[in-house]
Amino acid sequence: MQTVQVLVALVAVLAATVAYKFFDTIYGCWRNSRLLHSYPGPSYSFVLGVIPQFAGKTPITRVMQAWADEYGPIYHIRLLTAHILVVTDPRVATELLHMPKIMDKNRQALVTLDTLTSRHGELPSLVTNSTNDVYWKAIRKGVAPAFSPTNIRKGFAHVLSTTDRLLALLEHGRSNAPLDMDNLLLRQSLDVIGLVGFEEDMGATSSLDSNSQASNCLAVTVPAMLEVERRFGDPFRARKFWRKDVRQGEQSLWGYQDMVRGLLRRVQSGQPPAPHTLAAHLLGVKDPHTGGALSEDRLASEIGIFFLAGFETTGHSGAWLLYLVSQHPQVEANICQELDEQGLLVTPKRPHPRKVTFEDLSKLTYLDMAIKESMRLFPVVGSGTTRRNLERDMWIGGGKLFVPKGVLVWVPMHAVQNVAANWDEPDQFQPERWSQVSLSTTAVLQM
Repeated sequence: MQTVQVLVALVAVLAATVAYKFFDTIYGCWRNSRLLHSYPGPSYSFVLGVIPQFAGKTPITRVMQAWADEYGPIYHIRLLTAHILVVTDPRVATELLHMPKIMDKNRQALVTLDTLTSRHGELPSLVTNSTNDVYWKAIRKGVAPAFSPTNIRKGFAHVLSTTDRLLALLEHGRSNAPLDMDNLLLRQSLDVIGLVGFEEDMGATSSLDSNSQASNCLAVTVPAMLEVERRFGDPFRARKFWRKDVRQGEQSLWGYQDMVRGLLRRVQSGQPPAPHTLAAHLLGVKDPHTGGALSEDRLASEIGIFFLAGFETTGHSGAWLLYLVSQHPQVEANICQELDEQGLLVTPKRPHPRKVTFEDLSKLTYLDMAIKESMRLFPVVGSGTTRRNLERDMWIGGGKLFVPKGVLVWVPMHAVQNVAANWDEPDQFQPERWSQVSLSTTAVLQM
């Protein structure tokens, strides 16, 4: 009899807790709806919010841009019970992104990434962790010097060597067949990260050679990233273990983690990495709780996210740049002229131009403008970032933005960089626009 009473009491407590959470969520949704009613925005479903609009064929980044053009630089949407303020005003966005203690990362939107870098997604990384967390602060401070111009210069030879290797392979297998430049640049990016950051050749470009025994790390990385993307689209996917594709996706995540852990073991067991490398800086980070070295699990998580954050963004950006230049002959001619003036272009009189140096990069101003313009049109993380107000109701941007406590703020980078309010002729590829940077452009660059 006593056991039954205990069970009844536990059920009552559980029911009360669930009821409290439910009514608290409903009250919060109603409160924020009242507080944000003055902001413009698209109409949405009473139950689902704007999920039906996001579920259509148009990419979410394009939807957000269209709404910014229609409703202005600050508008309001709802996803289920979550009210979200969308900001494409670069000055307001810059201010809120520089308030990490109050406007912190929305961890709920990032936890899926952790399944790529740790076995059960239990360890947040530099990308996914709260900026107020002691581990985030320690790792951020420890690895930042690895990205200084001085240290990047020391690894520049690896950028040239991987480029030469890729060009040699293409020259050897020359044919009239089209080339998948996105795939090729993804391979080069993986190798550059491996060599510059960890003094390890990942073999992504070498594996293109039929005579090479190099393992193709791209074949391990891409399926793992595809599984993460699928989990973003289906939060319950990981629990559907009865499906073959889900089990295969889980195996691909483990394969990527095994690849990263293998790299970590080789780095730890060999000669100490060169002081300028990312590996040296990461191994030098002290655990903020123990004062000793970071655990292998945490090191593997950070290495995994550095590869993820570096290879796909760089490879895709390079491919977009090549595509845009190929579609704009005058831009291509201007780049060739600049390279010719620096003695870097292949010409009939100069069949073997000199090697590019790190110091040349600052002299290639038109190429730099073309790269910036390409990344404006196709930003590396087009969906942007979401932040949550953790503390109190507040005004931001000199009274332009009122953010109630608990409300999410979304800065969609594709919309920020393509909306008509921020740019003249935003859909046009015009590198020259970067020759005279406006105040609004400066605000975007500071974000």
